[in-house]
Amino acid sequence: MTDDVEGLIARIEKATEGSRELDAAILCAFPELPVKMTPDDRWPGRVTFEHAPGDSDSRRAPPYSYSIDAALALKNRLLPGQAAAIGDMAFTNSPRGPWATIWTLDGSPKFNAEAATPPLAILIATLRALT
Repeated sequence: MTDDVEGLIARIEKATEGSRELDAAILCAFPELPVKMTPDDRWPGRVTFEHAPGDSDSRRAPPYSYSIDAALALKNRLLPGQAAAIGDMAFTNSPRGPWATIWTLDGSPKFNAEAATPPLAILIATLRALT
């Protein structure tokens, strides 16, 4: 795993809620198109990419850090066929925040994560499971 991805994981772990800047950073780290994407400094939550030399475009990043659906779509793109479990209940008497678990293809847990919100937990578990 690259230092950039480790830095992204650290940002997500520290987050108390989703942010458009975080969504743009995730899309830049894991672009949906086979082009280099960079955060667009003019508009939060947007990324810029070149179609051809000198021909660039800007698009809004999916709401990965706000939406369970978007976070799971990223998990499915990066870890196809691997299941995810999401919850916010504790299995003991101690309190527990939102959590996510990514399962391997053979059905065993690969990585567990806790975070401030369910989408953030899914993102952390997904990125950690890439290792």
